Amino acid sequence: MDNHYLQLIDFRDNMLTTIQSTFTNMSRLTFLAFSNNDISFISTDAFAGTNMRLVQLDNNSLTTLPRMFFKYTPLLQEITLYGNPWHCDCKIRYMCEAITSIDQEFYPWYDAKDRMTCTSPRAFKEQKMSKVKDFQMICTTYASALAIQLIVGLSLSAVAVSTALYVVQLYCKAKKLERNGADTGKCLA
Repeated sequence: MDNHYLQLIDFRDNMLTTIQSTFTNMSRLTFLAFSNNDISFISTDAFAGTNMRLVQLDNNSLTTLPRMFFKYTPLLQEITLYGNPWHCDCKIRYMCEAITSIDQEFYPWYDAKDRMTCTSPRAFKEQKMSKVKDFQMICTTYASALAIQLIVGLSLSAVAVSTALYVVQLYCKAKKLERNGADTGKCLA
C-alpha cells in the first residue's frame, strides 16, 4: 500500500511513546490522532511535508514541545495538547505567551488553553498554563557539585590572597613611616 495517499491516521489508545519522522512527505495527510498514549517525545520535523490540519496529542506524557515543531506544520488549524504533564519553563514559554496574548492571534492550541496545566516545576504545579506569567517561566542549568566547589574554592582563595596582599601593603607602609619617624597610627586610619 502506498502511504502517500493516506489522509487520516488514528493511533488513539495505544502504548506509543515517541513520534519520529515517520510521516514526513505524506502530502495528503491532514489528520492524525494520538490521544491517550504515553508519548513523551515528538521529532521536530515529524510532520514535515504533510498538509496537517488537525493533530490530537491530548492525554499523553509530553512535558515540552519545541517551537520549531510548528514551523513544519504551517497549515495546522488545531492541535489538542491538554492532559499532558507540561514542564512550564522557558522551552514552552512561547505557548504561554500565545495563550495569554491580548491580540487574540490564532494559535492551534488556543481553544483548550484552560485545560492545559503545568505539573512542574513545583512553583507551577497544578496551575493552568493560561494563569502562569510567561516571564516566570525560566530555564536553569545546574553546575555539578565539583564545579560549584571549584568556583567557591577559587573565590575564597582570591579573597584570601587579596586580604594578605592588603595586610602586607599596610605593614610595609607602617614600616616606611616608622623609618621616617612618622606616627604609624596614621597609616592604619
